Amino acid sequence: MKRREPGMSGFGLILITVGALIGLGAWLFGIFLLPNSTTHENMSKLPAVMMYQGSSSSASSSTGSSSSSLSSSSGSTQSASGLPFPTSNPSNTKVMDVSATGYTIFENNCSGCHGQNLEGGFGPKLLGIGNVAKAAQLQAFITTGKGSMPAGGGLTDPKQIATVAAFLAKQTQK
Repeated sequence: MKRREPGMSGFGLILITVGALIGLGAWLFGIFLLPNSTTHENMSKLPAVMMYQGSSSSASSSTGSSSSSLSSSSGSTQSASGLPFPTSNPSNTKVMDVSATGYTIFENNCSGCHGQNLEGGFGPKLLGIGNVAKAAQLQAFITTGKGSMPAGGGLTDPKQIATVAAFLAKQTQK
Protein backbone atom coordinates (compact mmCIF):
# COMPACT_ATOMS: atom_id res chain seq x y z
CA MET A 1 0.00 0.00 0.00
CA LYS A 2 1.38 3.37 -1.03
CA ARG A 3 1.25 6.21 1.51
CA ARG A 4 0.29 9.71 0.48
CA GLU A 5 2.76 12.45 0.97
CA PRO A 6 1.67 15.10 3.46
CA GLY A 7 0.34 18.23 1.79
CA MET A 8 -2.73 19.39 0.00
CA SER A 9 -4.46 17.67 -2.84
CA GLY A 10 -5.23 19.45 -6.09
CA PHE A 11 -8.92 19.53 -5.18
CA GLY A 12 -8.13 21.26 -1.87
CA LEU A 13 -6.10 23.92 -3.65
CA ILE A 14 -8.97 24.54 -6.05
CA LEU A 15 -11.44 24.94 -3.15
CA ILE A 16 -9.20 27.42 -1.35
CA THR A 17 -8.65 29.43 -4.55
CA VAL A 18 -12.39 29.55 -5.34
CA GLY A 19 -13.17 30.58 -1.74
CA ALA A 20 -10.57 33.34 -1.87
CA LEU A 21 -11.99 34.65 -5.17
CA ILE A 22 -15.53 34.64 -3.78
CA GLY A 23 -14.35 36.51 -0.68
CA LEU A 24 -12.51 39.07 -2.79
CA GLY A 25 -15.58 39.53 -5.00
CA ALA A 26 -17.83 40.06 -1.96
CA TRP A 27 -15.38 42.60 -0.53
CA LEU A 28 -15.22 44.53 -3.82
CA PHE A 29 -19.02 44.45 -4.08
CA GLY A 30 -19.28 45.93 -0.60
CA ILE A 31 -16.72 48.64 -1.28
CA PHE A 32 -18.01 49.79 -4.66
CA LEU A 33 -21.69 48.89 -4.91
CA LEU A 34 -23.33 49.10 -1.47
CA PRO A 35 -24.63 52.48 -0.21
CA ASN A 36 -22.30 54.51 1.98
CA SER A 37 -22.01 58.10 3.15
CA THR A 38 -20.90 59.25 -0.31
CA THR A 39 -23.93 57.54 -1.84
CA HIS A 40 -26.23 59.33 0.61
CA GLU A 41 -24.45 62.61 -0.04
CA ASN A 42 -25.02 62.17 -3.78
CA MET A 43 -28.61 61.02 -3.27
CA SER A 44 -29.38 64.12 -1.21
CA LYS A 45 -28.62 66.20 -4.33
CA LEU A 46 -31.33 64.49 -6.38
CA PRO A 47 -34.27 66.81 -7.21
CA ALA A 48 -36.85 64.65 -5.41
CA VAL A 49 -34.79 64.59 -2.22
CA MET A 50 -33.90 68.27 -2.47
CA MET A 51 -37.60 69.05 -2.83
CA TYR A 52 -38.23 67.10 0.38
CA GLN A 53 -35.40 68.92 2.11
CA GLY A 54 -36.81 72.26 1.11
CA SER A 55 -33.90 73.24 -1.12
CA SER A 56 -34.39 75.94 -3.71
CA SER A 57 -33.90 73.87 -6.83
CA SER A 58 -36.26 73.28 -9.69
CA ALA A 59 -37.93 70.05 -10.61
CA SER A 60 -39.07 69.30 -14.13
CA SER A 61 -42.38 67.76 -14.92
CA SER A 62 -43.94 66.53 -18.11
CA THR A 63 -45.77 69.85 -18.49
CA GLY A 64 -42.65 71.91 -18.08
CA SER A 65 -40.53 73.23 -15.28
CA SER A 66 -41.94 74.22 -11.94
CA SER A 67 -40.32 75.58 -8.83
CA SER A 68 -40.14 73.04 -6.03
CA SER A 69 -39.81 75.58 -3.26
CA LEU A 70 -40.86 79.08 -2.44
CA SER A 71 -38.92 81.30 -0.06
CA SER A 72 -40.84 83.20 2.55
CA SER A 73 -39.84 86.19 4.61
CA SER A 74 -40.13 84.21 7.86
CA GLY A 75 -36.77 82.47 7.42
CA SER A 76 -38.24 79.29 6.00
CA THR A 77 -38.58 77.56 2.66
CA GLN A 78 -41.96 76.31 1.52
CA SER A 79 -41.42 72.89 -0.02
CA ALA A 80 -43.62 71.39 -2.72
CA SER A 81 -45.23 69.33 0.05
CA GLY A 82 -46.59 72.52 1.57
CA LEU A 83 -44.53 72.08 4.74
CA PRO A 84 -42.11 74.91 5.49
CA PHE A 85 -38.60 74.02 6.63
CA PRO A 86 -36.33 76.39 8.57
CA THR A 87 -33.60 77.86 6.37
CA SER A 88 -31.53 79.71 8.96
CA ASN A 89 -29.28 78.05 11.50
CA PRO A 90 -30.46 78.98 14.98
CA SER A 91 -27.80 80.13 17.42
CA ASN A 92 -29.51 78.03 20.11
CA THR A 93 -29.09 74.40 19.05
CA LYS A 94 -30.36 72.83 22.26
CA VAL A 95 -33.17 70.35 21.63
CA MET A 96 -36.15 71.35 23.73
CA ASP A 97 -37.99 68.91 25.99
CA VAL A 98 -35.71 65.86 25.56
CA SER A 99 -37.49 64.16 28.47
CA ALA A 100 -40.76 64.08 26.50
CA THR A 101 -42.15 60.87 25.04
CA GLY A 102 -42.09 62.58 21.64
CA TYR A 103 -38.30 62.87 21.80
CA THR A 104 -37.92 59.20 22.71
CA ILE A 105 -40.07 58.17 19.74
CA PHE A 106 -38.19 60.63 17.50
CA GLU A 107 -34.82 59.35 18.70
CA ASN A 108 -35.77 55.72 18.03
CA ASN A 109 -37.43 56.25 14.64
CA CYS A 110 -36.47 59.56 13.05
CA SER A 111 -32.97 60.50 14.18
CA GLY A 112 -31.34 58.25 11.59
CA CYS A 113 -32.27 60.80 8.92
CA HIS A 114 -32.89 63.99 10.89
CA GLY A 115 -30.10 63.63 13.46
CA GLN A 116 -30.33 62.95 17.16
CA ASN A 117 -30.09 66.69 17.83
CA LEU A 118 -32.40 67.64 14.92
CA GLU A 119 -29.36 68.88 12.99
CA GLY A 120 -30.35 67.08 9.81
CA GLY A 121 -28.47 64.60 7.72
CA PHE A 122 -30.13 62.63 4.95
CA GLY A 123 -33.37 64.38 5.97
CA PRO A 124 -33.68 68.12 6.60
CA LYS A 125 -32.73 69.78 9.86
CA LEU A 126 -35.65 70.27 12.20
CA LEU A 127 -34.15 72.75 14.67
CA GLY A 128 -36.58 75.65 14.76
CA ILE A 129 -39.31 73.78 12.86
CA GLY A 130 -41.82 74.96 15.48
CA ASN A 131 -41.20 78.55 14.34
CA VAL A 132 -42.53 77.82 10.86
CA ALA A 133 -44.96 74.89 11.23
CA LYS A 134 -47.75 73.97 13.64
CA ALA A 135 -48.27 70.50 15.13
CA ALA A 136 -51.21 69.80 12.78
CA GLN A 137 -49.07 70.58 9.70
CA LEU A 138 -46.26 68.40 10.99
CA GLN A 139 -48.65 65.55 11.79
CA ALA A 140 -50.17 65.70 8.29
CA PHE A 141 -46.71 65.71 6.69
CA ILE A 142 -45.45 62.79 8.78
CA THR A 143 -48.63 60.83 8.07
CA THR A 144 -48.47 61.21 4.28
CA GLY A 145 -44.70 61.48 3.78
CA LYS A 146 -43.10 63.03 0.71
CA GLY A 147 -40.01 62.44 -1.40
CA SER A 148 -37.66 60.11 0.40
CA MET A 149 -39.67 60.22 3.64
CA PRO A 150 -42.04 57.26 3.84
CA ALA A 151 -45.65 57.73 4.90
CA GLY A 152 -45.74 57.61 8.67
CA GLY A 153 -41.98 58.10 8.82
CA GLY A 154 -41.68 54.51 10.00
CA LEU A 155 -44.37 54.99 12.64
CA THR A 156 -47.58 52.97 12.35
CA ASP A 157 -49.48 54.28 15.38
CA PRO A 158 -51.32 57.60 14.76
CA LYS A 159 -50.87 58.47 18.46
CA GLN A 160 -47.09 58.18 18.08
CA ILE A 161 -47.20 60.41 14.99
CA ALA A 162 -49.22 63.01 16.93
CA THR A 163 -46.77 62.79 19.85
CA VAL A 164 -43.75 63.33 17.59
CA ALA A 165 -45.52 66.21 15.78
CA ALA A 166 -46.30 67.89 19.13
CA PHE A 167 -42.66 67.46 20.20
CA LEU A 168 -41.41 68.97 16.92
CA ALA A 169 -43.82 71.91 17.22
CA LYS A 170 -42.06 72.79 20.51
CA GLN A 171 -38.73 73.16 18.71
CA THR A 172 -38.67 76.94 18.50
CA GLN A 173 -34.92 77.54 18.62
CA LYS A 174 -33.84 80.96 17.41
